[in-house]
Amino acid sequence: CGLATNTWPQVKPINKPTSAVQSLLDAAAATNLTWKERLPKLVEALAESIRIKDRAGETQVLLLEGEGFDDAGEPQRAVQCYERALPIAREARDAVAEASLLFKIGSAYNDQNQPQRAFDYLELALPLQRQTGDRVGEADSLNGLGAVCILLGQPQRAMPYFEKALPIREAVGDRKDR
Repeated sequence: CGLATNTWPQVKPINKPTSAVQSLLDAAAATNLTWKERLPKLVEALAESIRIKDRAGETQVLLLEGEGFDDAGEPQRAVQCYERALPIAREARDAVAEASLLFKIGSAYNDQNQPQRAFDYLELALPLQRQTGDRVGEADSLNGLGAVCILLGQPQRAMPYFEKALPIREAVGDRKDR
């Protein structure tokens, strides 16, 4: 995904799936599986989470499905998953999941060459990332906002975002940009 930094650890949602759904998620997360092999397991986990009314599990499965579609170069399908999960995360008051979903939607819109939509979602993610203490996510959103400003033809507007992101990246130990 264009704005995501896959080298940093993922922030996990506050609400956890039930053990039944988590077992299915663990099976889908096996590192030796391809996306085509992983998708049916995620579909099964989603069906189970809906069946047992595990809203946290449903959010987590949709998030993982979206990431898979995003990694497979299908940002439109990723957005569909993320947008389906967003109201569930909001209903559950899971600000961590909501911030992650907003960032991922913004990033996917950036991948679809829709910089204004990307900006709008990244801007929504930023205060939630700050509220939940997600410093990595905050730096990613700030960098994403700066990058999108450049795409929108507003480089002067981009610099403050990059300047705010740099000390956060340094504080969380990201030295790859040096």
